[in-house]
Amino acid sequence: STSTNFNMHSFMYRLNSVATYAMTVLACALIFNSLSTAFLTSSPAVDLQINPSIRMRRLHQPGHAGLNEQSLLTFNLSCDLTSVFNWNVKQLFCYLVAEYKTDTNALSQIVLWDTIIRDKSEAVLNLVNHHQEYPLTDQGLGLANNEVEFVLHWNVMPLAGVLFKQHLSAGSIRLPSQD
Repeated sequence: STSTNFNMHSFMYRLNSVATYAMTVLACALIFNSLSTAFLTSSPAVDLQINPSIRMRRLHQPGHAGLNEQSLLTFNLSCDLTSVFNWNVKQLFCYLVAEYKTDTNALSQIVLWDTIIRDKSEAVLNLVNHHQEYPLTDQGLGLANNEVEFVLHWNVMPLAGVLFKQHLSAGSIRLPSQD
């Protein structure tokens, strides 16, 4: 006589089947959520004014053979990033970058300020006479009388899907000569 094993549909087998089905449905929902926002467009508005009282100075930093130039500035930034938010955005990492060219570097990029915007209600920024958080320092003497472009960048951190970056040019100025 043949013995038949009826343990094929044991509790663990059924639990595994239910868990696998639930994870498959969840993964499909997350993929759909991510794809549903792929074709949405945003129209952020940025207005940046660099205050004219820019201070230039030269410094010697330990470990560096020559002099470095540093620019100290304040700025007014009005920015509306509410159109970037949708149902798949968890938060934005927003930062202001100064970009310039020198004889030794084809492109120098320096972050001047950053913030995390956690919610759509925080997405309208209005900074007045705001000091830069990080110094605008050149590894050499390439800042004075140089054209500097300011670009506002933001990284979109979604609830599901890949992180992506966007940016918007906020204008440019020519830095003054040394004090």
